[in-house]
Amino acid sequence: MLKIQIDDPTDVKWIAEKNRRLRAGETLEQIKLFPPFGRPQRKISKMTNLGQINLNLDDKIEQLSQAVNQGLATSVQERGKIALQLANIVGEIKNIEQLTPAQIQMIEKTADKLGISDKWQTQFRDLGRIINSDTFNANKGPISLFLLSNIPANRSLNEPLLNVRDNGGYRPVALLKAFQMRSDKRYLDLEDRTLETEESLRAKGIDIPDAMKYRAGKSPVKI
Repeated sequence: MLKIQIDDPTDVKWIAEKNRRLRAGETLEQIKLFPPFGRPQRKISKMTNLGQINLNLDDKIEQLSQAVNQGLATSVQERGKIALQLANIVGEIKNIEQLTPAQIQMIEKTADKLGISDKWQTQFRDLGRIINSDTFNANKGPISLFLLSNIPANRSLNEPLLNVRDNGGYRPVALLKAFQMRSDKRYLDLEDRTLETEESLRAKGIDIPDAMKYRAGKSPVKI
């Protein structure tokens, strides 16, 4: 059993004010930055089992973080189980859209404590360095967790990737952009953690096989 801190459902005035502000058009991130009554929602302690499903996103991340902090990730099997649950969280686009900077930071710290390698070859040798949208979608949880771990010094938690500009150069972008590779006609370079076009890959000396390329009216094959 794990002891975690979860939102107190009896903090009714705080919850009512939060819901009023959401209806008025504020985002969850804005409310996190400027919470009702100048304080976060009260927390209470709760004993949970690892992997308990009836938890909100914030509590799931807290639970996995506490599992590592409380010494429940000592074996390879235990670390793998926690890493898998983290991957399930970051592999859902609805979760990626909701994650706050604080939650992303907690995920990164937990992933680092689990010892997730910063070398793509450790996990994704069979996929190859360059992947397209279909390959990403088939492995989006583990790949997303990899991209949120061991973030390079010139990147940030909120923008861990670089996206090539149509007119040259790169700009930092959020992980969400990796979920949009098909529509943006981009490929993910796991080595450089960049989103590339066919042209920018050729400029790097990388030619991708025709089977990976995007073509009008059909999806690239999964590799």
